[in-house]
Amino acid sequence: MTLWCLFRCWQRLRNENRLLRQRVELLEAESSELADRLVRGQVSRAEEEETTFVVQRELAALRHTHLETSHQLEIAQEELAKLSLMMEETVSFLTLSG
Repeated sequence: MTLWCLFRCWQRLRNENRLLRQRVELLEAESSELADRLVRGQVSRAEEEETTFVVQRELAALRHTHLETSHQLEIAQEELAKLSLMMEETVSFLTLSG
């Protein structure tokens, strides 16, 4: 093998090495970008899960409040019905006795 041939091989290998380094740099940049996107996605999902949890907790509290209020309304309606009946009985008694 001649010196010229060795020199050409060396140049070719050097050029390939440069191209490979550029490719590695591009892949590292792409990998870094993908890692950033992955982290942002994970943070976004965690925030969504936290929001969902808070909303579910608030919904449960509202359902509980609704049940309590409905129960109190039923009691008030029963009391109102009793008072209305008492008033009717009183009016009937006063009408009959008067």
